[in-house]
Amino acid sequence: GGVDEEGLKRQAAWVHAQGVEAVIPAGTTGEFAGMTAAERLRVLEVCREAMPGAFLFANVSACAVGDALELARQALASSTAKPDGLLILPPFYHKPFTPEQGEHGVEAFYRAFLDGLSGMGGPPPPGVFFYTFALHTQQPISPACYGRLASAYPTLVRGIKASYVGIEEASALAAAAPNTVVAVGNGRIQLESLRRGLHVVSGDCLPICWSLVAMQKLH
Repeated sequence: GGVDEEGLKRQAAWVHAQGVEAVIPAGTTGEFAGMTAAERLRVLEVCREAMPGAFLFANVSACAVGDALELARQALASSTAKPDGLLILPPFYHKPFTPEQGEHGVEAFYRAFLDGLSGMGGPPPPGVFFYTFALHTQQPISPACYGRLASAYPTLVRGIKASYVGIEEASALAAAAPNTVVAVGNGRIQLESLRRGLHVVSGDCLPICWSLVAMQKLH
């Protein structure tokens, strides 16, 4: 048990040396769901120590709005972590009865989180990035929902990580909120995503992350 801090530090430093400029510590591949809140924070802190200058996301995903806000609060309070962005999934586990009910619930969840974040006080929080991964969460974030939230919270919503989506859905998300970042997590369409002006993100390509850096530079 526990976080292998030395191993994590070596891996993070190696990834940074390959030219990777943004990382999501304790994301899906990082098995955040099996970590305590303290472990999730420590993983973020170790990555910051190993990757000075990189853009680091604090994954604050939780099914309860209050838990997500507490994860955000602890990440922002850390003098070491200093996250550049907050990443948050919709509430997961329960499949919605209808797509309309699911979309309503997802939007209400995100509005409650964004309102709570705004009310924390202190320095302005970093940008929020939604995380759609319907294969696992059973709760998709539709382009229409994403567009409404980005329009309602223009200073907070910075982008979305869209995993296991097709190129048309990714493009629709970008069109719904043109001033935000859409990072596509689907290894089958990385090149096409870059051609369309989108970003790419990958957990399974860690051993060859240098190839993604090279691909990004070509586009």
